[in-house]
Amino acid sequence: MVTIEEKLSLFSKLAYQDILNESEKKIKAIEEKNAILIEGYKKELVEKSRKIISDMDRKIEQKKSEMLSKAKMEAKQKLLAKKQELLERLIEDQKNKAKEFTHTTEYAVFFKKNFEAILNELTDVRGLRIEILERDREAFQNYIEKAIMDKGFSPEQMIYTEGSKSMIGGVIVSNTEETIRYDASISSLLKDKKDYIMERMYKELEKVGDQG
Repeated sequence: MVTIEEKLSLFSKLAYQDILNESEKKIKAIEEKNAILIEGYKKELVEKSRKIISDMDRKIEQKKSEMLSKAKMEAKQKLLAKKQELLERLIEDQKNKAKEFTHTTEYAVFFKKNFEAILNELTDVRGLRIEILERDREAFQNYIEKAIMDKGFSPEQMIYTEGSKSMIGGVIVSNTEETIRYDASISSLLKDKKDYIMERMYKELEKVGDQG
């Protein structure tokens, strides 16, 4: 016959087993839930990490692009400055050669040829204004007055004005009303030649670049 103590002992064991089983179920459920939460958290961290890396890569690329753009702009500005410097040196060199030219015998031929070409263009004018350097007036005054008389003008119809040193040489002729003006000064010829010098310079620079 089973005693009360044995029944209580058996009941305690069964109750304990139920509690243990229930606890294990709860622990397992908690562990499974935690595993899901941990996995979700890991995915979130990975996603955040990817976003951070992506943002950093984008910022790095943006910075690289900005630095490259700035470097290109600076290089372009330096190149333009160098080209301008070289052009100015070439123009200055041409000016110096032109100044040397005014002291040669060929200059007299140049001066007379241009002056005659201008006179051939002048018709039906009441007076002439001759802009000329003092040095050239002393050298060519007799020629100028003879040339205008040969064209049917008289010296009384002509007035001289002293040209600026920037002319370098040559002559500027206009009518007294200054509605007609022919500029055969050397400075004007150099100015007209500037575009040609620039074009030639750029072509030569391109050749150097191709060889490099």
